[in-house]
Amino acid sequence: MIVEQKGNSVDEAVEIALKKLGVPREKVKIEVIAEGKKGVFGLGSKLAIVRVTTIEEEEKQVRTSQEHRPVQTPEVSTKDGPKEPIPEEKSPAVIFLQEVFKSLGLEAKFQASITEDESQIIDIITSDSALLIGKKGKNLEALQYLTNIAANKNVSKRVKVLLDVERYRERREESLVTLAKKVADEVRQTGRSVSLEPMSAYERRIVHLALKEEPGIITESVGEGEERRVVIKMRKEG
Repeated sequence: MIVEQKGNSVDEAVEIALKKLGVPREKVKIEVIAEGKKGVFGLGSKLAIVRVTTIEEEEKQVRTSQEHRPVQTPEVSTKDGPKEPIPEEKSPAVIFLQEVFKSLGLEAKFQASITEDESQIIDIITSDSALLIGKKGKNLEALQYLTNIAANKNVSKRVKVLLDVERYRERREESLVTLAKKVADEVRQTGRSVSLEPMSAYERRIVHLALKEEPGIITESVGEGEERRVVIKMRKEG
């Protein structure tokens, strides 16, 4: 659903729109159409205007766009470069994951490989993929964080470990790049900045890289903690 809402301020307009949609802030994309103006003694004041789109509607539009227009994605994948398989018994990260899954009573297979930049990628094959990935990949991110700690304990040279499940990261990257390109086109057409949904540092980096070479477009991360998000806007000339 999409709601265009007026208010005395951007925050007020957003709050009213969220109540109408019946969804929390993290479930929407917010586009500021007009910042609003207080005026002097009530004269010359202008209301703020925002367009609030639910993430479900945005993803629907993205899927429709994908069906009608092929999108070339920049090389931002964590899986760039040839990979060499790593035997399970030689990977501390895999050994750690095996113990974790065993303690949780979950079955899984692990395929570890190393890229040209010496990052270690572990593909997890399991029937519990949805549980492992979690909402917006948060469970996978948490497990990856713990795996990196375990893999780099008492080692002379640190290794970066990346976890993936059923190409989730690849599919998520493709979706984010498509969304970023689409929003960048909207910003160029309207001249108005667009704030994306809150994202992890990993996902924000994908958006920044995807739009790094976009003509007339710049991106910046704003907000704190879990509310940190990317804002896409026009580059100021001069």
